[in-house]
Amino acid sequence: MSGNNLAKGTLYLAISQIAVALSGYAIHIFLGRFLTPAEYGLYAIIISVATIPNLVLATGVPQAVSKYISEDSMNSPSVRAQGIRLQLILGSVVFITYLLASYPIAYLLNDMALVPYLQLSTIVIPLYALYALYVMILNGEKRYREQSFNVIVFSATKSLLVIFLVLIGFSVSGAVFGFSISPLVGLVLGVFLIRHIPKTADRFSAKKLISFAIPVTIFWISYQLIMSIDLLAVKALLPDSDAQAGYYSAASMISRTAYFLVTAISYAFFPAISTANRANDYGTVKLFIRESNRYIVMILTLMVVGAAFYGTEIVTFLYGTAYLSSGIVLGILMLGMSFFSVFTYLLSVLSAGSRPRIAMVLGVFTLAIDFILNILLVPTYGINGAAWATTIASGVGLVLSSTAIFYVFDCLISPISVTRIIISGIVTFGVVLFLHLNVFGFIIGGTLTTLIFSGLLFMTRELNNDDFARVRSFIK
Repeated sequence: MSGNNLAKGTLYLAISQIAVALSGYAIHIFLGRFLTPAEYGLYAIIISVATIPNLVLATGVPQAVSKYISEDSMNSPSVRAQGIRLQLILGSVVFITYLLASYPIAYLLNDMALVPYLQLSTIVIPLYALYALYVMILNGEKRYREQSFNVIVFSATKSLLVIFLVLIGFSVSGAVFGFSISPLVGLVLGVFLIRHIPKTADRFSAKKLISFAIPVTIFWISYQLIMSIDLLAVKALLPDSDAQAGYYSAASMISRTAYFLVTAISYAFFPAISTANRANDYGTVKLFIRESNRYIVMILTLMVVGAAFYGTEIVTFLYGTAYLSSGIVLGILMLGMSFFSVFTYLLSVLSAGSRPRIAMVLGVFTLAIDFILNILLVPTYGINGAAWATTIASGVGLVLSSTAIFYVFDCLISPISVTRIIISGIVTFGVVLFLHLNVFGFIIGGTLTTLIFSGLLFMTRELNNDDFARVRSFIK
């Protein structure tokens, strides 16, 4: 695949991820404003639980199919056929398991009223299993434009269905049902795009697909549980848990902006890292790792400073005054989600560098820490305790993944760059505090904060014309 086509493919995928993010924000902000905090919290709990079995089906086999199709297009018919066969079997097992587990899950979350909602959400499993597979077949065949279009259609369908069903009076049940049937349109489109599957007598090794899929699946389940376990702990361990879950979910959704921005940077650098690694061009791999980490630290430092000053105003602007108590949580979670975003990015670099098992182990270990901290902190400190549990666990994961990256690739980020960025962030915090820029509101005040931070980066020569040239070359 030529460099130009690779860049276009990367851009298509980045656009589709923007659509996914916008769809998620549209749904959550609408529900947060239209429903009560308790009803919104109930929806957030159900979707957090349902996303876990979805990830089992969306990551392992589909990613394995994509990998082996992309490595040798001649294998595409046999890999497709074996992938569909495995996905149907796995989807059936996950569907039955999740349906039967609805009662134990509701019991663990201390609310048996969750059972009908959990059972309603099982509809998503067979639909999403096949939808995800067809999307990744397109990925393996390097049909990035069609893949991106399918993801955008699915995302738009989901947001429209959820909002429409709530508006006509179906409340939380309508939102869950809309979420559950939304992959149907994407699945039909996927079948149409890959309607010509040549018959083949060859059968691709199921063992090969499964051996690749297992560590990838475990890693992504760990990832999702780290993203969700704080919310589930709030539901299980606090009184008035649905409303508390609503307040926490509002802050959590906003803090995930950090994750989406890091994902955008990863789409810019991943193809180059992967290509250089396959060519054994370790000098280029090191350069891209250092540069991508530098941009990530810059953006996240600014976001943490902004959340510290404007967190409450941002939450109430998006969700309404009913969510005032989410402001402090957002300030904590923005730091935690910044740690988590870099942590997952570094684990993805390890996977791109053919170290998926290291990523898996670090993901599981961080999840264990997060689980223990939530059990210890939530009963005493409430939703703030959940935020601190995620922040501390993600911080530990960041240290461990940084160590692994340095061990494997002998690079991470320039200490001078880190020093300049952190000092610029601290000075920016001090200037905003001294001049009371937060009184101008988060739009004007946030703009001034961004200009001050950027100016300091230019003064320290951490930002320069080469950075703008790199951005322009990627856009072109």
